[in-house]
Amino acid sequence: MRFKHNLIAGGIATLSASLCCTGPLVLVMLGISGGWIADLTRLEATRPLFLVLSLYFIYRAWRSLYRQPAHCEPNRVCSNPRYMRWQKGLFWLSTPLLLLLLFFPWYAPFFY
Repeated sequence: MRFKHNLIAGGIATLSASLCCTGPLVLVMLGISGGWIADLTRLEATRPLFLVLSLYFIYRAWRSLYRQPAHCEPNRVCSNPRYMRWQKGLFWLSTPLLLLLLFFPWYAPFFY
């Protein structure tokens, strides 16, 4: 179950890292406006920390999938190839989306 926790933590850290830039865009797209939205740019100072945390947890999720122990007990997740294939598919589906969201501030000016 380490994979699931690492991927969820990476997703939360990614959302936190891009909140300063995606937050105002999403709120405006939903029709919510106001001067308080500009206060979200204060979160830019925490972005490097969350960027590092996101990449770290994505790496840990990759490592838990592809760096398996040499010996796997019979009733463990790593012994079920179907479940492992599902986890790898979920990882490769979610990682590009997380990376697109994580690096959104660099290509956000194209949307404004």
